[in-house]
Amino acid sequence: MGCPPQITKEGYEIQMGTNHIGHALLLKLLTPLLLQTSSSHPVRVISLASAAWKHAGPEKIQFETLKTLEGVTPVNRYIQSKVANMLYPQGFAKHYPQLTIVSVDPGDVATQLFSREPGDEQMRYLQTELAPKRVRPVEEGVVNQLWAATGEGVTSGLHYAPVGVYEPTGLAIDTELAKKVWEWTQKELEGQEI
Repeated sequence: MGCPPQITKEGYEIQMGTNHIGHALLLKLLTPLLLQTSSSHPVRVISLASAAWKHAGPEKIQFETLKTLEGVTPVNRYIQSKVANMLYPQGFAKHYPQLTIVSVDPGDVATQLFSREPGDEQMRYLQTELAPKRVRPVEEGVVNQLWAATGEGVTSGLHYAPVGVYEPTGLAIDTELAKKVWEWTQKELEGQEI
């Protein structure tokens, strides 16, 4: 998140390109193998989202900004990418019901996510003053991902807060935006084959 604003060589704003498009492309390329595997073994895919969705603006994802550096702050670009990470599994689950895919929020984890955010005093204050009082160490921050990968009672297409708590509120149940994220991503990935 602390990277300067830039565009990937594929033409995407760096947060969306790194956090969502790259992962969606990898998943697309692995899907035939995952489907083949699912005929004899259960398959799970975990999308790492974030509680950042709770800070999304009224438009949630401004699709017109995903290939430009204009109009959205770095923090909001990160939020948009994490909203996509949270919603994309809904569309994937509808199209591939034989696979299990969920999004998870790791919770507040002591990472250096905001350490390089230039000039954002509010983020620096949050990291240095507030975060140390409420975050978990990285070793505990993976528990929700591990639960989603191995636990019982995981339902495909849902978003889980730590640990294993289905969060049926807000954007997590916005089926219209989830459909838009799915369709936009599929269009962007057209022609991307091995």
